[in-house]
Order: sequence, then C-alpha cells, then structure tokens
Amino acid sequence: MHNIFKEFIAEVIGTAILMLLGISGCACTVLTKSPMNLACGFGYAFGVVIASVFAGPISGAHINPAITVAFTLIGKFQWRKVPIYLLAQYLGSFIGSTIAYSLYFEAMNTFDMENFFDKNLTLNNQQQPSMKMASIFITTPAEHLTLLPAMWDQIVSTGLLVYAILFIGDEMNTPKLLQTFTTGFIIFTFIIGFNFNCGAILNPARDLAPRILLAFFGYNGRVFAHLNYNFWWAVGIVGPHLGAIIGAISYYYSSKMRQSFIDDENMFQLNQVIQTKSITSNAASPDNIDHHNSSNHHRHQQQQHPSPLVTNLQMYQGKVNTEFQH
Repeated sequence: MHNIFKEFIAEVIGTAILMLLGISGCACTVLTKSPMNLACGFGYAFGVVIASVFAGPISGAHINPAITVAFTLIGKFQWRKVPIYLLAQYLGSFIGSTIAYSLYFEAMNTFDMENFFDKNLTLNNQQQPSMKMASIFITTPAEHLTLLPAMWDQIVSTGLLVYAILFIGDEMNTPKLLQTFTTGFIIFTFIIGFNFNCGAILNPARDLAPRILLAFFGYNGRVFAHLNYNFWWAVGIVGPHLGAIIGAISYYYSSKMRQSFIDDENMFQLNQVIQTKSITSNAASPDNIDHHNSSNHHRHQQQQHPSPLVTNLQMYQGKVNTEFQH
C-alpha cells in the first residue's frame, strides 16, 4: 500500500509538471501571436523530460492514461494499478492546468480586452472569454476536419508515439542514459508534426482535465461543443487509447519477430563455429603428428582462453538444449 501511494503521488506530480510546462509554452505562442508552435512543442517536450526524471524511478512516469492501458495489455504493467494511475494522471493534469491558469489569468484577460474574438458572445449580459484563449489549454479541430478523419489522426499519431516509446525503452536499442531525452525529442517532433488537424492530443488527460477546468471558468459548454459535442470524447479520449493499444501490440509482435531473427542468427553462427572446429579436427593425419605434438601447448592455451564469440555461442547452445529438453 505504501508503494502504490508513492506511485500515485509521483504520477500526480509528474503529470502536473507536464501540463504546467506545456500550457506555459502554448501561452507564449498564443499571447505573443507567434505564427509557429515551437514554444508549445518545447514546453510539452521538456515537460515530459522533467516529469520522467522526477517520476520515472518511482512510478515509471507514464503520465498518460493511454500509455498505462496499452502497457497493461502487453504485460508491461499490472491491471490492479490501472485505476490508481488513471486517477493520478487526470488529477495531476487538472492541478497543473489550474496552476497555469492562475499564472496567465491576467495576461489572458488583457489579451481578450485588446483582441476580443468573441465580443458579440454574451451570457446573462456578460461578455464571454474567447475560444482563442481556450486554445492555450485544450485542442480544437481544424475547420476542414470531420469526426472520422479526426479520430484517425489521433489513432495514427498516438500509435506511432507508443511504438517509438517502447522501442526507445529497450536498452538494446537506446542506452538508458539517452532514453529520457530521446523521448522528449520525439514528443516535440510529434507535437509539431501532428499539430495541424487536431492539435496533437496524444494524451487523454492532457485534453480532458483542462477542458473541465475551463468549463468552470466561464467557457461553459463551449469547450465541449466541437464536432457536435463529439470531439472531446471520440477524438480526445477514444482515439488516443485505440492508437496506443495498436502501437503497443504492433511493437510486441515485431519485437518477438526481431528476437526470433536474432536467435536464428546466433544459432547459425554457432553451427558455423562447430563445423569449422570439426573440419580442423578431421584434417589431422599421421604425417602431421610431430607438428600436432609440438602445438599441444599452444592449443591447450587456446582451450583455456577461447574467443568471446565461441564462449557466448556455447552458452547459447547450452541454453537452447536445456529449453529443448524441458
């Protein structure tokens, strides 16, 4: 119980860090009218890096419900912890979004007063905050986009993201020291590359929690209204979860195929070594007895110190024979 509580707190704080830095980057982009989305990308990318450094040793730094569920389906996480992790991630996202809102509240109000995009929109004779400010916190579909293409966008992008994260997490592919920073670089690439259609959601907690927050602070149901009130759940929640599951399963089977290929290659090399040693032994003849005796000492030394390749392959053959016997 003590360990799961620590993991819960780590996921809460890690996700809060992610959201605080990510929203801060997006605030810089919107409030300065920057034509590029680089600040937003850097904010979320380094948010992942810092959150991973903090929460990684404790909880694994999932900080994403889609990743938690996908990892569980391929046996990399325990089902009993899933509800606790998901609660921590959504709570952490809400906390991080709230802190960010408190930091930029005055700046957003000033920006709205000077550039009020929704000046004619009123509720109870009061002007409402513009949806331009909401874009700092939540994602919105492009004007040309319909529901199914929007879902497909999230399935593809989140699937590729999870596949990449699993690939990087394998120390055979990426040294442990570089895994965190490589993941941050990939997050940056995905946010910039998949931003056009839906804003690169990639994380259900990253989108739903701030959407709920804005509903409490004057945006009301407008933050849920996109695509006939289907965007927030179909694209923001279902899409990333489906993509993450597909990405995780794809990696699971492709890694099995890769391991099978490596095993076959090792067995081939082992057979080559065995055949070479057999041919060498059979080549000995009576005419070469004297030469054979004179080289006994040298051969004895070689047998005492075999090459690393031969040693590894012999160990592998023993492992294969043991598994075959069982």
